[in-house]
Amino acid sequence: MRSPDPGATQMAKSEHRKMPAGTQVVGRITSILNAFTAERPEWKLTPLAASLGLTKPTAHRLLAALEAEGFIEQDAESHHYRLGPTSAAIGVRAILGRNLRSRALPLLHALAADCQETCSLETRIGGQMRIDEEVTGGRLVDSSGCVGSLWPLHATSSGKAILAALGADRRRDLLSLPLERYTESTVTELHDFEHQLDRFADKGFAWAVDELEHGYSAVSVAVRIGTEDPVTALSIGGPSNRLDESRLHVLGERLRQSADQLAGLLIQGTP
Repeated sequence: MRSPDPGATQMAKSEHRKMPAGTQVVGRITSILNAFTAERPEWKLTPLAASLGLTKPTAHRLLAALEAEGFIEQDAESHHYRLGPTSAAIGVRAILGRNLRSRALPLLHALAADCQETCSLETRIGGQMRIDEEVTGGRLVDSSGCVGSLWPLHATSSGKAILAALGADRRRDLLSLPLERYTESTVTELHDFEHQLDRFADKGFAWAVDELEHGYSAVSVAVRIGTEDPVTALSIGGPSNRLDESRLHVLGERLRQSADQLAGLLIQGTP
């Protein structure tokens, strides 16, 4: 039997000594993040350190590093720590990655059967909305064949629904100025557009009437998951002569129910 190479043995021992240091830090960071639960969403430094078996300086150093990256935030008055916006964002991305289209499709079929108009799932890609899935309502005059197409935020009901859920600064970050006119009904004055978004934010849904193309109207609702900015919307669209303002209101309320249902399915992870 060959004797082990002393050099190789020493290298293996050296690598073994190196690994736990990094692994230990990751383990401690993971344990800190996992300590924030629905039952215990906030912690003060001393009890958190004690519960994890860490010294206060170590816990404080790790919390400071997590806070700098937005994973943790500290209340200025109570000094309690809680999960920060980066943790929320990662959570939302994980939720949306759970077969979003397959979970939305049954809801789109139900919506289309109910309202007999084309129903779609749309996602914000930069300053545009992409149609990811659609189900037609079965009428002779219907809209279809748009899966994969990209449309501007400001001229679509889905884009407006997403923008209406954001603060003014975030809205302007996403808009490409000046706002391009597609029809005589496209809202291109920024002040008027922001006023319209504020109205839609109060209603909980948004619409666009003859703004992208004359004769086409749609209403949309953003799919909200937690407190993170929404990037996905459900939409119902069709000929403007069928979608007058009163029907847009009715369909908007129906969409709100479906959007809440889809958010629940994504959070629960059910098929």
